[in-house]
Amino acid sequence: MIDDDRLVRAEALPYRLPLARPWISSHGRTLERRGWLIRLVTADGRVGWGDCAPLVEVGTETHAHAGRYLRNVLPVLTGEDPEPSAPPASACALDTALCDLAAQAEGLPLHRWLDPGGNGRVDVNAAVGALDADVQRRIDEALAAGYRLVKIKLGVRPWRDELDTLRRIAAGNGGRLRLRLDANQAWTLPVARAMIHYLNDLPVESLEEPLRQFDPVALRQLQALSTFPLALDESVRLLGTLPVPVERLVLKPMALGGLRNCLRIAGASGAAQCIVTSSLESAVGVTACAHLAAAMGNGLAHGLATSAWLAGDVATTPAIHNGAMCLSDAASGLGLPDIVSAGS
Repeated sequence: MIDDDRLVRAEALPYRLPLARPWISSHGRTLERRGWLIRLVTADGRVGWGDCAPLVEVGTETHAHAGRYLRNVLPVLTGEDPEPSAPPASACALDTALCDLAAQAEGLPLHRWLDPGGNGRVDVNAAVGALDADVQRRIDEALAAGYRLVKIKLGVRPWRDELDTLRRIAAGNGGRLRLRLDANQAWTLPVARAMIHYLNDLPVESLEEPLRQFDPVALRQLQALSTFPLALDESVRLLGTLPVPVERLVLKPMALGGLRNCLRIAGASGAAQCIVTSSLESAVGVTACAHLAAAMGNGLAHGLATSAWLAGDVATTPAIHNGAMCLSDAASGLGLPDIVSAGS
């Protein structure tokens, strides 16, 4: 993508970002995010940034694997696209940095370089985490900030307990919000059937990954029972050439090898809806996800409001107002001039 003689430096800057509070899912607790900012510099002075933030639970390589790969690849990087065998988080970082440079070369914001019709306004859901004792306070804060769609992690407690809590949340918020739910592959098929039966009576916007094992036939049956879209997230990489068995795909660039690979998956998804979700990465990664969502321009709310879970960051993400993130059309590339820290 970048001519060999124009790429003069490639480096990985490690970072460690503590979370403001634990991120809890059926996979366990996350207390910090570690990764690398990839910095590519061209002979004419352009700087392209990417984020490599491995998170095994969403389908990436391990932190150690990413570190080995980057140490081997960066010294000999030629500016070509990541090889197909590259581990996903590492490939995502390289792809993002290369796309950033290419968009800058054309004087375009990244979302318009990815798709000339891209709109810089992206609706987003609030990420309120699991159904712990503090979840209603986080929902209240989200409503006060203008969100009307909140994403909740399920599969942490017994399903009947979580169902009772969801009913209380729905009843106590007077129709002011919708629920985007994520079971994180926690349920057996009988539990998933039961939950969907009861959730049909609640203001559910969608339900991600209801099954413990990827089973296209069972997923198709569950979608037929549901009044709302079911979505694949971690299982997207298992689809291959199979028809999409549910109504929605969740695309995480960090787990799927980058922005352009996500666009390819979306293009091959048929009638399925596609949303973009970040993976608790740094501001560089979240901003890249926002540009991808803007390039898709499908009017759906995307899962990008994760930066508030970090106690600190390497830059400032685009501001969110009343449940929408707005990207500048004036700045080219990622449009992140204030990357100030990548310390470990």
